[in-house]
Amino acid sequence: MKSFRTLFGCEAGASGRVVALGVPYDRGTDPEHGGAAAAPTLIRSLSGPEHHCLAKGQLFDLASRSQLFVGADLSDLGNLRFQTSGTDDAYLAQVGDAMATLVHAGKRTLVLGGDHLVTLAVLRGYAQVGRRVQVVQLDAHHDLDEHPVSGERPTHATFMSAVADEGLAAQVLQVGVRGLSPYLPRTPDTVRVVGLGELERALLPATDVYLTVDTDAFDPAAAPAVSYPEPGGLGFDALDRVLATIRAAGLAVAGADWTEYNPRFDTAHHLTGRLVVRGVAALVTAMAQAAHGTAELR
Repeated sequence: MKSFRTLFGCEAGASGRVVALGVPYDRGTDPEHGGAAAAPTLIRSLSGPEHHCLAKGQLFDLASRSQLFVGADLSDLGNLRFQTSGTDDAYLAQVGDAMATLVHAGKRTLVLGGDHLVTLAVLRGYAQVGRRVQVVQLDAHHDLDEHPVSGERPTHATFMSAVADEGLAAQVLQVGVRGLSPYLPRTPDTVRVVGLGELERALLPATDVYLTVDTDAFDPAAAPAVSYPEPGGLGFDALDRVLATIRAAGLAVAGADWTEYNPRFDTAHHLTGRLVVRGVAALVTAMAQAAHGTAELR
């Protein structure tokens, strides 16, 4: 029996083709902007049957009258809770180990963050089992702030520097980066900012995609509940365009995460949370469709 509310009412455990894991961690940002740790539990609540057209684990899009995915496509392991008696490094290593185990078992992973530092832990887990991916990052920020000195833990603003320095991705394509900065960020050879129209040409062939979504990639008018909003963001349809572009390139989404949704700053009706739920449904659908295909994970 389920001991917790699962995403879209799916089965608990790791039986699905896509396996969800909540990583309620927001210690990668400064405390005054904390709150993203509450997101995984709220996302699950907002995905429940009282909010959506659910029946026996099925999910339907009412506009197109199409079925998105069925119960066997998705399962949920719940939250990997941070223990205050432990260390941040030990917790993040535990996240990586969980990812390595799931990827080794042939699962496609969906991580519900948490702040964006969790993505570094996930990609380290993929690397543990030799899983080579290219990363598509939807984000308002480059996350390439100066890499910490030796012995200091990366943050949600520096983690992409660590991804580049550790060679965790064949390349990183950043979509939605904008705003002002007092300096130009470093430009690792493997990290590029691209527009939506450039994405297909920039994707590497025969290399599956890991898609990481920072909620602040979207315009604050649609997604206000983020810690560091930037005006002029992506419309929500950008996610569908990215997924369609990946599919048109003949590539699969091997894994994904959704980060930096901060319920502290949401509206009374959870406007941003509802956007996140729709986005998460799109990610599950893309991964489930790829898992039903004939191509094996590369």
